[in-house]
Amino acid sequence: MHPLLRIVVATLTIGFAMDAHADTFRGTEMQTQHSSEVTVNWSKQSTSVILHYLAPSFNEYEIAVSKSSDILRAEILLKDGTIIQFYETPKEVFGFYESRIVVKRHGRAATTFKVGRILRDQALTLAYVALVPTKDGEVMVICNYEGGATGARQGFAILRVSNKSAALRVLPLTDYGKVVVFAAKPWMAEVWTATSDYVGATATPRSYATQACNWSTSSYRCGPAKRLHGTFNTNAIIEPGIEIRP
Repeated sequence: MHPLLRIVVATLTIGFAMDAHADTFRGTEMQTQHSSEVTVNWSKQSTSVILHYLAPSFNEYEIAVSKSSDILRAEILLKDGTIIQFYETPKEVFGFYESRIVVKRHGRAATTFKVGRILRDQALTLAYVALVPTKDGEVMVICNYEGGATGARQGFAILRVSNKSAALRVLPLTDYGKVVVFAAKPWMAEVWTATSDYVGATATPRSYATQACNWSTSSYRCGPAKRLHGTFNTNAIIEPGIEIRP
């Protein structure tokens, strides 16, 4: 079987995340990927899915640094011969990843997005990718990058792909945050981030603020942050850091 067509056998669960202090709810299929299983064939799918990619091992990073080579973190096959590839070119064993996304059309590289530079934080590594089909035939590819030993820094890039074009926008960086996207309104996103006035242990529930953002010509335009009532468990927010709503 051609390597680009192999179907990854993954652990499939239905993920429900509800914290006692949070009103967040996820009922989206979640697949857990391993670093050696990078290719997902989604060309015949029509339902939303969240893919969890485990970080490469220390040895994999060490080899890539010594050889100045790329690590292919994920590869997703879409309809119409479109392939999305997620690469890292680590400059250090941990802490600098030079992440980028390559969109290919019928085997040829069409567009490259240097995500780490666009996010303005290259110390973030790929953690989750969500695929969300929209009513107008596009696919939203929501990319969740994280950094720090506890995943404290979260960055989000959203790629909107049709059979003719691919465009990427990034959202504000967050602390222990997540992004909420809407399948029926692909131009909208809501960003959650822990507030900076928190004092306490990492595992203690924190206060959060949200920003409503809208896709514009060259970037997301985000409104003022609004503090939420109550506190939220950080693990319930960042695992995964993507929530899909209708």
